[in-house]
Amino acid sequence: MTPTLSPRAARILAALVAEYIETAEPVGSARLAHRAGLGVSSATVRNTLAELEELAAGRAASAELRFHVDACADCRRRSDEIAADNQMVARLGELVAAERDPPAAPPAAPPALPEVDGYRVTAELHRGGQGIVYEGVQLSTRRKVALKVLLDGALANETQVARFDREIESVLKLRHVNVVALLDQGRARDGRLFFAMEFVERVALDEFAQARRVAG
Repeated sequence: MTPTLSPRAARILAALVAEYIETAEPVGSARLAHRAGLGVSSATVRNTLAELEELAAGRAASAELRFHVDACADCRRRSDEIAADNQMVARLGELVAAERDPPAAPPAAPPALPEVDGYRVTAELHRGGQGIVYEGVQLSTRRKVALKVLLDGALANETQVARFDREIESVLKLRHVNVVALLDQGRARDGRLFFAMEFVERVALDEFAQARRVAG
């Protein structure tokens, strides 16, 4: 003969399942004992809850509880629902954690350096509103140079091109020992305008001004 739960254990199990289905929340032993009017202590309810949780999780439970759930279609169905709910809650927890702490995106690849005939561009030095200044080497002389390339390239409008040309003209007009000389001008392989100047190992003007302000 298949063993069954005692009347008290059956009442606790039925009240537990009903409370869980009604509230869809974890059921505490004290609240269950009080609301269901079971006439037992919260410790007794707690022990039964522990056994039911073990059973729903697929772990060992008391023979009495296990045989009752196996024999009772309603309890078996509700136990399966609890197990499915536990799996869903665990999955939701994983999704929330993934949303809160998404994997770090791989670092963006650095912008490609332009190709300029007669020069080997080695690094980007500064990026401004109109152009980008690169460090490079003039292949014919093997000297280090600074190459300024128009930022927008083929998309540059007439105003931007005219401003870049005026900058080249202004540099050509300057002749002073403390002013770098313009060495070359033309177009990079991607069509962007450029000009090459002497490379000077010095602190940038804005960094120099900031250092002077800090020093007082």
